[in-house]
Amino acid sequence: MKIPDDVREILKDSATVKMISTVDSHLDISLERVKYVEILDDDIILLPYFNEKNNTLKNIQQNNAISLAVLRPPIIAFKLNGFFKQIDKTEKYFNPAPANQVVLGVIKIKIFEIYALTMAISGDKIA
Repeated sequence: MKIPDDVREILKDSATVKMISTVDSHLDISLERVKYVEILDDDIILLPYFNEKNNTLKNIQQNNAISLAVLRPPIIAFKLNGFFKQIDKTEKYFNPAPANQVVLGVIKIKIFEIYALTMAISGDKIA
């Protein structure tokens, strides 16, 4: 599956609100805001992490399911479903690092489906 161009554009837009959702082994949901997303390949995205004690890192070791919701105000939104592929601590990603941040590594996520979250076509699978 290839991430469509319109979704790629929204992922790269700094004005886009992004939230990652993961679950632990008890299926308790954790939501965290994401500021930076890098598109690596047709269906692989990277999320940098700056702290090794966050819920996302703990949860993906227990359950590899991940969802990323993206909203570009006022009403364009998508939900990307994927699974945790690997953690990469090489320095080749996010170089230079976001301002005043030290990137400890990136979470590689393989996207396998994308849904629209906008009112007119909400719930429609687009990829």
